[in-house]
Amino acid sequence: MEENKTAALRAQAVQDALVWGVQQPEMTGLFSVFSIRRLEALLGTFLSKRLDVSPGSFDPGKLVEVISPAILRFLLDDATVSVHTELHEAQASHMLLDDAGDKLAAQVGELLSRLEAAETLLKRMIPPGGSVPLPGPTGKHEIERGEERPHAGSTPGIA
Repeated sequence: MEENKTAALRAQAVQDALVWGVQQPEMTGLFSVFSIRRLEALLGTFLSKRLDVSPGSFDPGKLVEVISPAILRFLLDDATVSVHTELHEAQASHMLLDDAGDKLAAQVGELLSRLEAAETLLKRMIPPGGSVPLPGPTGKHEIERGEERPHAGSTPGIA
């Protein structure tokens, strides 16, 4: 019986939060990105996990430890590497400039530079002797600190 009452109170709290949010002009962006049903689910999850959060949960050092490996796995994913390589090749052959024009080609060049800088920085953050699991069918299951992963279309051993 107590469990039913708790669930009903939680559902009412979520509904009250959504009603309040709809009335706030600064929240319109949130409602344009998420459906009411999705927001309802997210609020319910946040409410049920509230006791799992502590002030240390938002410590930048802890967040970096959690987020950095996920970003590095994304950057090293076979599909990401393939697109990255394709854009580099298009840039080198001037096809990117011909196809995209000056402005977009410059933006893609900047994006490629920033992705490479992020990958280099994140690889340095792997602790000595540590590794990060890699996604996809690469034949390898992790990358170790300082190790280069062959890019799509390149010969293994030549980075």
